[in-house]
Amino acid sequence: MKCFYADGSVLPLPAGHRFPMRKYSRLRERLLEQGIVRPEDFVVPTPASDAEILRCHDSAYLDKLIHGRLSDAEQRRIGFPWSPQMVERSRRSVGATLMAARTALGGAGIAANLAGARITPAAITVKASACLTTLQSPLAPCKRRGLRSV
Repeated sequence: MKCFYADGSVLPLPAGHRFPMRKYSRLRERLLEQGIVRPEDFVVPTPASDAEILRCHDSAYLDKLIHGRLSDAEQRRIGFPWSPQMVERSRRSVGATLMAARTALGGAGIAANLAGARITPAAITVKASACLTTLQSPLAPCKRRGLRSV
């Protein structure tokens, strides 16, 4: 099983922030400790390209995100303070989902994104703590291949 992770991209959160950033590295550590995943099966994902992100987001939003010009309302919806690290981590989270989907669809077996995303079971949409849609980008090629669920 290939596991794509981005726990090296840590957000500079203010003291007391409620988001448990450490959970991502702890998950990877536990999978290693318990022998569930071999060290060579962990892969740092390639950041998603602008073209991949633009499958789900308009260019104006992506430009504001990259350059730190989100509105206060958009920033509150994300739940994290803007930083270059947030943009990089978000790109890698999307990249992890894309790479896991491509790996699994390519016949290489089970693949997982450990980089994180919160989704609602009903609509497969990313919720508040994500600034880029980590699931919608890979769904388009999956649907083109005839998959009804991912």
